[in-house]
This record gives sequence, structure tokens and C-alpha cells, in this order.
Amino acid sequence: MRGYLLIFIAVGALILLGLNITERGINDVLRNGYSTTARVASAEVTGRKFPFVFDGWRPRWVDENLSVALTWTGRDGVERTHNGVPVSSASAGKILTGDKVKLIETRVRVIDDDSSLPVIEADVNDRLRNIRSLSELAQTAVLALGVAFMSLLAWGRFAKADRGMASRTERPFSYGLMVLATLAVFFLCSGGFMARQSWKEQREFREMREHGDVAMAEMSRAYVDIPRAGDPPSHRVELSWRDASGEERVFGPTHVSADFWRQITANDVQTVKRTEIRYLTADPTARPIIVADTAEREFQDSFGVKGGLVFVAFGLILGSLLVYLRRRQSEEPMARVNLS
Repeated sequence: MRGYLLIFIAVGALILLGLNITERGINDVLRNGYSTTARVASAEVTGRKFPFVFDGWRPRWVDENLSVALTWTGRDGVERTHNGVPVSSASAGKILTGDKVKLIETRVRVIDDDSSLPVIEADVNDRLRNIRSLSELAQTAVLALGVAFMSLLAWGRFAKADRGMASRTERPFSYGLMVLATLAVFFLCSGGFMARQSWKEQREFREMREHGDVAMAEMSRAYVDIPRAGDPPSHRVELSWRDASGEERVFGPTHVSADFWRQITANDVQTVKRTEIRYLTADPTARPIIVADTAEREFQDSFGVKGGLVFVAFGLILGSLLVYLRRRQSEEPMARVNLS
């Protein structure tokens, strides 16, 4: 178990290092580069098993589901092309139509060298937000795994194990049971987190609907989010408004239904800029209710709770199966000893 934890910690540390290098590269191009127009030459969906692309002879790790090749002519008159430029899901809808790539032109910030990746100006805020979010998640995971590793190390060093006949004849924890245990813990933890978070949002939803303040919010941005090429699109908006005290508030991006999307757009171009919302004055982090899209919010919260409980139930089933198989495995050597 300690070996598995060390592998997971090493992978998490490498992910953190890659995200840090990527963020520093973006900030370096923003600070030292210049703005120009580049053309999208091609796009490539990043595989889950091998999230790398080759930019010439250089392999590049891609932290988004889509990467593009950008071509531009530098100030030195040399035409350059860089592969493996990550694109956030918020901007993927501008580049992909189903599985087809739009060979569009876009404003980028570049450095005329062979190592610095260009930065798509309209996508930089979403990219940095995604990188920081992934970094926080990776840091939390590495910290939790580190605590688990130290706990197991202390347990293995100081705990007194039974050295009797039963322990000598008991079979070691097999690889198959280890995988089963890992899946059980994953479903229990992820399901519990999902159910708890959705239940919290359900409670906030009821409080907003009954006692929340009302405001007209500006939809500062509305866009189509494509998680992966070929997946159904998700529609999102960013909200900003002034609360009862006059303080500026911002929330988003937040998901909206396809029906509400059709109400505020024409041919996927935003035509409506304001919408009525309900919010909690006492909790700035609570997701506000878009009044015209209340049914979608209620469905999402309910689905999240039910989906989380299904994950927990599946984790309990796997845990019960693990206990049963472990007991059966432990009894088999003893049966052979008694027969002899």
C-alpha cells in the first residue's frame, strides 16, 4: 500500500510541476511578448491515456482536452507554427463544430522563438483559472496522500503484529483485492463529496427561493463549453450585479439550460445582457438562482444528490464484496492445514 501511495504522490508532484511550468510560461509570454494575429491551422483532441503532443521534436504535455496548431508571421518576417497550444473548453466552441475544425484567425501574444508557446488572448483568463484550479486540486490530493503515507509508515513501524500460526498461514493482500479496495474508497469518497456538495446547494437554493434578495444581473459573458470533441455542449454564463449594500458581486461561469440559452442568444450569439437573479447577501460564495432558469437549477441539485448516493451505494457494495473475498481467501490456507 505504501508503494502505491508513493507512486500516486510522485504522479501528483509531476502534475503540479507541469502546471507550474505552464503558468510561468504563460505569464512570461504575456509580460515579454507582443500581440499579433495567428491562424488556427489544425486541432487535436488530447487523449486521456497519453496527454502529449509533439511540437516538432518536442513532446508537450497538454492540460486541456483540446490543443491547436497556430501559425503566424513574426516581426522578423519568419513564418512560425507551434503545435500543442492548449485551449480551454470555454473557447473550444469557437474552434470546433462537432468534429470539424474552424480555421479561424485569432489575436495571440507571442515571442518569436522556438520554445515559447503563443497565448490566445481571448482564452488567457480561462486558461489561468483552469490551471490554478487544477493546481489546488493536485495540492490537496498530494497532501492527503502524504498524510496517508506517513500514517501507514508509522503504523507499520510501531504496531505490534500477531506472529502466531494464523498470521503465518494467512495469504497476503492480493493485487485484485487492492484494486477492489481502491475502487471502493474512490466511489465512497467521490459519492460522499458529490452528495454533500449538492445537498448544500439544495439547501442554499431553498433559502434563496424563500428569503433571497432579488437583483438584475449583467450576463457579462455567455459561451458554449465543449468538454471534449463530440460531447454535447454545455452552456454557461458569467454574472455580475450590485447587492443591497451597493457592493459589486461576480459569479461564474455557471451552467444554464438549453432553453434559457435559446432565450438569450440568436445563432449562438448573445442578444440579452440582463436577467433577474436571487442571491444570498450573507453568503457571497453561494451560487445565485437565475429566476428564468429555476427548473434547471432544481434538477441539477437533485441529480447531484441522487448521483452521489448511487456512488456511495456502489462503494458500499464493493466494500462488502472486498470483506467477503478477503475472509474467504484467509480461510482457505487454514482449511488445508487442518486437512493435513
